[in-house]
Amino acid sequence: MGGGWGRKKQSIMKNLFLILATILGTQISQAQFLEKLADKAVDAAERTVERRVEKESSETTDEALDKVFEKDKKSKKKKKKNKKKKGSNDEASGSDSGTEDYTVKTAKDFVRGNKIIFQETFSNAVIGDFPGTWNTNGSGEVVTLGSGNTRWLKVVKGLYMPEGLTSIPDNSTLEMDIHQTTPYNINVCELKIMLVALNDKNTEFTTWKDGWGKDGVVIKMSPMDTHGGDISLRNQIDNKKVLQTEGSKTKEFSVGKNTVHLSIWRQGNRIRVYLDDTKVFDLPRAFAGKNYNTLIFESGATNEVPFYISNIVLASDAGADTRHKLLETGSFTTNDILFDSGKSTLQASSFSVLDEIGEVMKTNPSKHLTVIGHTDSDGSEQDNQKLSEQRAQSVKKYLVDKFSISSSSISTIGKGESQPVDSGNSSAAKAKNRRVEFTLK
Repeated sequence: MGGGWGRKKQSIMKNLFLILATILGTQISQAQFLEKLADKAVDAAERTVERRVEKESSETTDEALDKVFEKDKKSKKKKKKNKKKKGSNDEASGSDSGTEDYTVKTAKDFVRGNKIIFQETFSNAVIGDFPGTWNTNGSGEVVTLGSGNTRWLKVVKGLYMPEGLTSIPDNSTLEMDIHQTTPYNINVCELKIMLVALNDKNTEFTTWKDGWGKDGVVIKMSPMDTHGGDISLRNQIDNKKVLQTEGSKTKEFSVGKNTVHLSIWRQGNRIRVYLDDTKVFDLPRAFAGKNYNTLIFESGATNEVPFYISNIVLASDAGADTRHKLLETGSFTTNDILFDSGKSTLQASSFSVLDEIGEVMKTNPSKHLTVIGHTDSDGSEQDNQKLSEQRAQSVKKYLVDKFSISSSSISTIGKGESQPVDSGNSSAAKAKNRRVEFTLK
C-alpha cells in the first residue's frame, strides 16, 4: 500500500507542477515545454507507425513465406510421386530405376534412282475422265481433292495398269502417293500394288485378279482404323507363293493419317519398302530372275471410299547399294571413285559413291573406317605408293569436310601397285586395279 501511495503522490505533485508552470511560467519556459511536448508526440507517432508497418510487413512476409513453403512442399510431394511412379514402370519393364530413356531411330536411307524412266502426274489427263494411257477392267477418273492442284486417279473395285511403264529393272526405285479418306464406321478394303512379269500385257493383265498370278511381288495396304494401318508383302514365283510376311501395323497410313508416300527399292532379288521415312520391309529374296515389266493396282474399294493414286515415279540407276554392303559385310571395294590422271584430285562422278559412304559414317559414329588406295602399275613403284596414299587421304578429306566426321574416325593406307586384282596389261585390267577399298569396324 505504501508503494501505491508513493506513486499516487508523485502523480499529484507532477500535475500540480504542470498547473503551476502553466500559470506562472514565462514565455520562454512555456515555449520550451511545448516544444518538448511536441517532440514526444512526434516520437510516439513514429513508434506507432513503425509498429504498424512492422506488423503489416510481418503478416505479409509470413503469408508469402507460407505460399513458398507450401509450393515447395507440394513440388517435393509431386516429384516423390513421379519418382515412385517411374520406379514402378521401370520395375514393370525390367529396367533399372533411373536408367536413361532411349528412342529407336529408323533408317532413312531411301534415295531415288538417278534416271527417271517413267513418271505419272496425270497432268495431261482430262479431269473427270479415265486416263487414255492406262488400262482397267473397272472404272475410275482423274480428280483433284479439295483446293489442291494435285491430280489423282480415283480407283474403285478393279485392276488398273499404266501402259507406259514397260520395265522394273534391277537397282530401280518406284514411288507414289496414296490417299483414302475413310469414315470411322466403314470397313476399309485393301489396295494391292503389284510388280509383276507378263509376257503379253493385254491377255495376262487380268490374271492378277485377287493378287494371284505367275511371277510377281504383291504389297497389300489398308488404312484400317485410328490404331494404325496394315501392310504386308508376298511374292509368286512360277505360280507358287514363296514368301509371305506377317501383317505389319503402321501409323503412317491410317484413318487419322490418310495420305502416305510409298517408296519401293528393288536391288536384284532384294526389295525394300518404305512408308514416308519409315522402312517397313527389307527382304533379300523377294524377286527372282524374271522380266518384271508391269505395275498393277488392284482395289476392292467402293465409290463411297475409293483410293486415290498420284505422283508415280520409276527411276533406274539407284546405285549398287554401297552402304548396305559396307554395313553388312564390313568391307566394300569400288572402281567408281575416279581421280585425275596421275593426281589425287577427285572427279565429280565419284561424289555419289562417297556420299553413300559418308551417310554410313554419319549414322554410325561409333564405327571406324579405313580407306585403302590402290593404283595400276604404270609409272614407278615408289610414285604409285605415294599416289595411292594421297588418293586415300583425298577420300578422307572429302568425307570429313562434307559430313563433319571426326578425323580420328577414318584411317588411310596406300598399297600402290602391290595388290593387283588383274595381272593383265590391258586398259580394262589396269582400270580394275585402280580402286579404293573400305573396311568398317
